[in-house]
Parts: sequence; C-alpha cells; structure tokens
Amino acid sequence: MSAIWGSISFSTPLSSDIPVSMKAPYLDNYKIDSYSQITEPHVHMACGIQYITLEASLEKLPIYD
Repeated sequence: MSAIWGSISFSTPLSSDIPVSMKAPYLDNYKIDSYSQITEPHVHMACGIQYITLEASLEKLPIYD
C-alpha cells in the first residue's frame, strides 16, 4: 500500500521546509517501510510504502523518466 504526496510551484521555488512538513504526518502516524522522494526547486514528489506482500519490498516508487 502506498501514500503519494507532492507539491508543484509554477512561479517561485518551493520553500525548503515543504518536504519536511508534508512527510511528517505520514511518518508520525503510520508505519512506513520505505520512503523515496524527488525534490527540485519547483517540484517535490514523494511516496511512502507499507509492505503488505513480499513483492512490495521490490517496488521502486516514484517512477520517473
């Protein structure tokens, strides 16, 4: 099971505290087994995964090209 969150700014770069404040509720309230993120000046995308099956530990999220 996954939780996906993020933020995009079309004008000014995102504040450096955005990734931390968006991640906190997930890490404080849920058991997240794996966490990954993509952070650029105007984009922050993240994914937290709970391993429900054995195969879930093999997932690589978020996927981007």
